[in-house]
Amino acid sequence: MMPIESLEKLYKNYNGVTIRDDGMWVSKKFRKFQRYINNMAEDIAHYLNANLVQVNRGYYEGSFFFERDGKYAYVHYGNSLNRTHINFDAKGGVEGFFFCRSAQDKNDYVGGGNVFVTLKELPERLNDLLEYGH
Repeated sequence: MMPIESLEKLYKNYNGVTIRDDGMWVSKKFRKFQRYINNMAEDIAHYLNANLVQVNRGYYEGSFFFERDGKYAYVHYGNSLNRTHINFDAKGGVEGFFFCRSAQDKNDYVGGGNVFVTLKELPERLNDLLEYGH
C-alpha cells in the first residue's frame, strides 16, 4: 500500500510521546492529538474507498467505524495501561494502542475478535476487514 501522508505525520509527531493528563479533564494536547487522529481516519477511509461513518472521542481514547459495500470495521485507539503514553509500534492487550475488528453495523461495539495492530499496519488490516469481513 502507498503511504498515507497524515498517517506518516501522526507517527512522526506523536510516536513515543507522553501527553500530560489533566486529571478530571482531557488535556488540550490530547484533544489536539485527537484532531490529528480523526483527520488520519478520514484519509484512511478515502484511501480505502470507504466511508468513515462514526467518530467517537472519549477520555484519553476514541474509536471509529468504517463502512464499505455494507461491511463494517471498528477501530479503537488508546492505551489502557498508561492512557497518556503513545506507542504506535506496540501490539497486544497491555501496550497496544490500536485494535480493530469486524462489526455488524456502526453501533456494534462487541462484534468480532479484537486484533491489535500498529499504526502502520492499520490501513491494510482495515482493508482486509472491509473486503473479507475478518
